[in-house]
Amino acid sequence: MKKVVVLALLAGAAFAAEVWSPGVALRMHTVASVVPSPDGKRVVYVQGWAETEGENSDNRTHLFLARADGSGEFQLTSGEKSCDSPQWSPDGKWILFLSDRAGKKNLWRIRADGGEAERLTDSKADLAGYRISPDGKSIAYLAPNPPTPEKEKATKEKRDFRVIDQDPENHRLWLLPWPADASGKREARALTPANFHVSAIAWSPDSARMAIERQPTNKENDWTKKDIYEITVAGGALQPVAATAASESAPFYSPDGRHLAYLRTAVPVHWAREERIVLRTGSAERELPATYDEQPTLLGWSADSREILFGEGKGTTRLLYALPLDGPPRVLAHPPAGTFSEAQLNATGTHFGLVGQSANRPPEAFVIAVRPNASPVEVSRANAHLPAFPAIETKTIRWKGPGGLEIEGLLTYPLGYQPGRRYPLILNVHGGPAGVFADTFVGAPGIYSLATFAERGFAILRANIRGS
Repeated sequence: MKKVVVLALLAGAAFAAEVWSPGVALRMHTVASVVPSPDGKRVVYVQGWAETEGENSDNRTHLFLARADGSGEFQLTSGEKSCDSPQWSPDGKWILFLSDRAGKKNLWRIRADGGEAERLTDSKADLAGYRISPDGKSIAYLAPNPPTPEKEKATKEKRDFRVIDQDPENHRLWLLPWPADASGKREARALTPANFHVSAIAWSPDSARMAIERQPTNKENDWTKKDIYEITVAGGALQPVAATAASESAPFYSPDGRHLAYLRTAVPVHWAREERIVLRTGSAERELPATYDEQPTLLGWSADSREILFGEGKGTTRLLYALPLDGPPRVLAHPPAGTFSEAQLNATGTHFGLVGQSANRPPEAFVIAVRPNASPVEVSRANAHLPAFPAIETKTIRWKGPGGLEIEGLLTYPLGYQPGRRYPLILNVHGGPAGVFADTFVGAPGIYSLATFAERGFAILRANIRGS
């Protein structure tokens, strides 16, 4: 593989001057965390770019806001410190986000119509995630205990290197009131002890309890030991909901509060993650029909609590599905071209926010209603500044492997390809343990600049090989 790439780089020098260079690729903006408002009329998303002017060498992200019809786009946050992980308050008046603009990564809020941001937490350790309660009165967040004086000193002296799995910090569940007290302060309280790690939070519709992912430690392989517990907000009582030899994760309460959906792996647990959606009603639980790839990403519930919504890859693309409580899954939405990624459901279960892209279209933010045959609406203009991109053809191809197994891959043709002519081929191999090449923008920055190679006369094959 290494020889093929080196030869490709050398051979490329004989072609005409590049049009789409790696430098141009670095001007591409990323899009992530597309979240529609509770009423589905607006959407907030994260836009990122490389800062390379002068002495700057950083990747920066900020929040952008637009109407769900694609109009009225504007930048909501700015500054030298990045902002990410946006969420809406239940009344749609505020947008919450994480930022290290005052030191550690803390929780902030800003009015949806703009203004100055206000810091809500004062944690001396980075927050790892958060969820606002449905009634808007509390915020649950994940963070380790404050650092010891020894760790603070090590950080100041630039000795804060980290050895994987050596003294991992568990994330605790903390609760913060939304309204400030008479002195303008908000005091957070820990709901869980430090002797286990919490990796995800789901609020019940009545805001009285939460379902959490719990595992022994924050070590890299301890995700295989995840269980789901339920904790009461008032008293902090913990009760196991799903604690088996499998790994259980991604809990979501139904809007009517009757059900809890979550994922369960096969036993023994392994990195390929064969997972099924499990439905729990009261003390009874049952596995629902298998999904296409048995690797669904749970997104939430339909507004009427009748269907579980999830995303899943199918070949080189990713689709949105609805799974009835009785019956097989059905396709709810698929991209008009290319693929979707990073789908998020709004708090009322009426709209998805997602990132869409294809081989010849850079990523942008989209919104799509949760209803049959709905069409995605592009709401961002993150990459409108890029130069005109020459049409480089990419096709999904299939062939028979050993034992008759069908193998799939993406073949990107050289610019100006002429049938019957021979071209050099680059075989681009991805890692594992269960990775997949998707129909994404070939001009994006990466280990190999696909568009640059194609413009210099090379074909590129990205094979989704067996066993990965």
